[in-house]
Amino acid sequence: MKDKIIKDLFGYWDQLRGERLAPTRSEIDPRKIKGTLEHTFILEAVRNGAPRFRLAGIEVCDLLGMELRGMPIDALFEPVDRKMLADIVTDVFQAPHIAQLRLCGQLAGGRSVLGHMILMPLRDENGDISRILGAATLDHELMRPPVRFTIQSKSITRIVSKQEMPLDIAVEGGMAEPSRVFQRETKRPPTKRQRPNLTIVK
Repeated sequence: MKDKIIKDLFGYWDQLRGERLAPTRSEIDPRKIKGTLEHTFILEAVRNGAPRFRLAGIEVCDLLGMELRGMPIDALFEPVDRKMLADIVTDVFQAPHIAQLRLCGQLAGGRSVLGHMILMPLRDENGDISRILGAATLDHELMRPPVRFTIQSKSITRIVSKQEMPLDIAVEGGMAEPSRVFQRETKRPPTKRQRPNLTIVK
């Protein structure tokens, strides 16, 4: 999370959720994310197809040069990566996960622009995770829309509530499920007590 806008939005989301897996949509206060608001969006799950924009900041709308409300998120992506995007979004809703994407968009004249996106789960009024809070940023100013992206890399992190975490991890306030450390077992030579008293010699 080197991008400041994405880092700030994540910090706000993480503070809201506290010890829960995810905060609720109604807890989001636009006044407290003024610095990220133009890059922020909220998605809503639909029965069939990609989740759709409920809200989108002006910088996000500028990526396609039009109002995005009601449009599916995969409109921002090249067809070749829409299946990957669908799998990522499903993980955010169901596991739930946080997804960070490194994006590359092709512009007219063969030029390209790099960007970042983060997707974080939100609960609705019924307590179900059916919303996503996200942000999209570009490394450089977009001179001319539209731009559609391919996914250059992704980082998927499973969220663990503090109630589910071991005490020593929960006290530290960690977000991710602790990784399992692999240690190869090594055989040590027997000590004197372990050595047999008799040895057979042919």
